[in-house]
Amino acid sequence: MIDLTRGQTVACELEGRKSYDREVGTCAFADTGEDLGDIL
Repeated sequence: MIDLTRGQTVACELEGRKSYDREVGTCAFADTGEDLGDIL
């Protein structure tokens, strides 16, 4: 993940729900909008 995002700005948005007592959200590169979950 460090190598993938090095030098990039990443924006994350929480969806307002939890899974296994953890916040659920999506993260994407700020400049392109490409979803990190899709890449991984």
